Amino acid sequence: MGETGGTYLIRHWRGELPLWQSFWVNLVAPLVAWRTLVGWLLGSPERFSDLRLFSALGPALTLIGLLLCVWQGVGCWRAALRYRKLHRERPARAMWGELVRVQLAILVAVAMLWAPRFAIITGRSLHTALFPERGDWHVAREQPGVISVRGRFGYGLADAVRDALVKWPDTAILQLDSPGGLMWEAETLYRTLSRSHLMTYVEGRCDSACTYVFVAGRGRYVHEGAHMGFHGLGEAYAADPRTRRHHERLYDARGVDARFIRNALDTPPDHLLTLNARQLVRVGVAQKVVSEEELQPR
Repeated sequence: MGETGGTYLIRHWRGELPLWQSFWVNLVAPLVAWRTLVGWLLGSPERFSDLRLFSALGPALTLIGLLLCVWQGVGCWRAALRYRKLHRERPARAMWGELVRVQLAILVAVAMLWAPRFAIITGRSLHTALFPERGDWHVAREQPGVISVRGRFGYGLADAVRDALVKWPDTAILQLDSPGGLMWEAETLYRTLSRSHLMTYVEGRCDSACTYVFVAGRGRYVHEGAHMGFHGLGEAYAADPRTRRHHERLYDARGVDARFIRNALDTPPDHLLTLNARQLVRVGVAQKVVSEEELQPR
């Protein structure tokens, strides 16, 4: 049976290419390259300056990957059927066609098992790209040398803080009072603070994503009445051990107690592991309990 011609893509789709080429060149090699590319892009959000752009990337890659997998799978399946027909008089060789079909069936089964989680993550990413959470945050200079961040973290907060630091270059302290919010904004602020001289201070509440910003300070101080709440990842993300390790590293890089980090990330996302000021110092989240007067910039 000869090849009927057409473009390379069409010939693969029809199963007209040699089986080894359809399997190794058009299926295995692109899958490895695709996995590497997606891991490189989505595993380093700091490469992207905007939450909406990063969030749109996930659904776009999912759609492209889905189309690619259909093209790969159909072409390989047809090539395997063609190979078996060509070698029906030689069962030992025809067996290779059956092995390829079995492997394709296994890949489809694994993809179906992971599909619900990918659907949840893709849906959330698309929603964030179109309708990012705005929060109710407020950035202000309450006194010389002190910028305060109050309210729920939302889209644009990190940019607002960076703008404030440019506007008031004498800032030494970032005061936080927040129930948490968008983790993207928290991680962006984490990177900004970890490269700066800024100290962080909490007088009242700092929960969830806010705690990541707090631990990034060069000096980390809390008022006697302060408390912080910690919790783990949502179900859609907790299944990926790389995501958990990433969050562990954010705390660990700032000297937080390893046992506490594990306990915090084991806490269900709808609960809070709450620590008072003295406990925060004991586990390494904060460095010292101070009064507002002690923390006045000099």
